[in-house]
Amino acid sequence: MPYNPASRYYWLDRTNQRVLTRAERLSVTNGIDSEPKTYQDVKDLKTKFDDLLKAKGFKNPNSQMIWTETNEYLISHNTRPLADTMPCTDCHDKKANGSISSAVTKTGILGSENIRIVGELSDNAYPKLIKEGIVKLAMPHFKLSTDGKIVENVADVLSKTKLNPFTTQLQSNKINAVSGEFQVVARDEIFSVNDTDLKTILSSQLTTQISVLRNPFTGTNTKDFWLVTNHTESNAENLSNFRFEIIASDWTAFSYAKNKKVGKLTLGDVSSSVFYFQSRCLNITPVCSLGKEKFFLKLPYNGTATELNKVGLFAVNLVSGNVIEPPKTQIPADIIAVKSNYVVLSVTALPERAVLVDLKK
Repeated sequence: MPYNPASRYYWLDRTNQRVLTRAERLSVTNGIDSEPKTYQDVKDLKTKFDDLLKAKGFKNPNSQMIWTETNEYLISHNTRPLADTMPCTDCHDKKANGSISSAVTKTGILGSENIRIVGELSDNAYPKLIKEGIVKLAMPHFKLSTDGKIVENVADVLSKTKLNPFTTQLQSNKINAVSGEFQVVARDEIFSVNDTDLKTILSSQLTTQISVLRNPFTGTNTKDFWLVTNHTESNAENLSNFRFEIIASDWTAFSYAKNKKVGKLTLGDVSSSVFYFQSRCLNITPVCSLGKEKFFLKLPYNGTATELNKVGLFAVNLVSGNVIEPPKTQIPADIIAVKSNYVVLSVTALPERAVLVDLKK
């Protein structure tokens, strides 16, 4: 595996936000630093840690095993001496004409089938422990295998580090941009606990498996953004040929011609960042198409409207630099939900630049 982390876990008292020290952990195991092997072993440790913290005066302790990793090493394409290099086909498939495809094959070194076991119990009880809240997976690329192990694969590591480069010094949570490719997830994963009504509305419009582009680790203007479309075999094939970038820029960063400041519009008040949608086709043959499925967008919103017909999506035309024309053209969009901090809508095609507007009429 080209990615070599040290997988480990620690115990955290969730109530008091306190990590148990090694001395505290050893004090309840008679000084033996042994690994839990079964569901009951983990449960017993939790009980002992809670009792220890209670005896130390902490109120309502609730210890949890947190699986994470340290000592991460980045996957790199730095140039190596010829004798040290891998053949291209270790990571990429060949096309029918014999040339190397830019897409990474799932069976190669960088693919989803290159799997590493992070942790396991003899009774395969991690799914039960996670469901009960006793264990938590802290890394975004950790998953549960069908046989109850905690695993990671290189494709997920590449995807997650590209979106949230937690193995680098880059502060991605300050960047108002989301980039990458669509990921297939269960529909319910895009809803928070407070999205009950939205979940009800979209359940009839979305397939149980969806394709989503999002990154909650970016800046305030994009961390709650998502772009979703229904997952079908043909749609997945179309989307896999594209890479996307969505950038959110403050409305006040733009100006009209002759350095005139942007302000209120005759049609209403601007109520979001200006969103820039870019899609890049990787291989122009045989065809570059985003398919016929609708796109569903969750856009961060700072307006005051509460009714669906009081919000519109408008095109923003760039003249040059940061100079724009006053938005006038409303983009056909089905407004699905208007909340205090976001709007959900669907469109048949992605605009180039757009902004939300609270309509006067």
